[in-house]
Amino acid sequence: MMKKSISMLVLVGILFPTILCSQIMLNEQKSQPQKMSRSQARITLLKSIALPGWGEHSLGYNTRGYAFQGAEMLSWAAFAAFTFFGNAQEKTMRAFAAEHAGIDPTNKDKNYFADIGSYEDIYKYNAAMYRNRSVSLVYADREKYYWSWDSKDNRQEFDDLRYRSGIYLRNASLAATALLINRIVSVIDIMSLTSGRIEDS
Repeated sequence: MMKKSISMLVLVGILFPTILCSQIMLNEQKSQPQKMSRSQARITLLKSIALPGWGEHSLGYNTRGYAFQGAEMLSWAAFAAFTFFGNAQEKTMRAFAAEHAGIDPTNKDKNYFADIGSYEDIYKYNAAMYRNRSVSLVYADREKYYWSWDSKDNRQEFDDLRYRSGIYLRNASLAATALLINRIVSVIDIMSLTSGRIEDS
């Protein structure tokens, strides 16, 4: 249930500006658009790249501006939360493996942690790699990459921690994508709003 709620929050952050602004465009109209120079139009466009909604506010479309700003705040909040919880879970995961599998977590990549979550110890892992003729994946330096779980339950708990960390960090990437999409939609909106207003200087 928690994972579904988190994914839904990210999805809302991505779709929010597009859906809301499409509705606003039907209702918020300016009766007499003011003319502007090309330099003013470029500055307005840059405003929306820097902070979605800023350009809309400068043109007097405040409802649209608030919509984009709301999406921006939601996406930043989601990105910060997912990054925090993802890093916290990863730190807990590493400490847990050090305590219950005897590993040295220093300079170990995600492939290593995936391996130790799947095999009871380094010897069974290496034996499996030899059977599969995947010699390049064998941990030749057994002292550096050593692990041996003290119980199957702890290995499973570790793998759950690793999975949750990955989910949080993946969702942080989605939230970052939402920030990019918010800017793209805002820029397209500004281009639409300034179309026909620009005077040749």
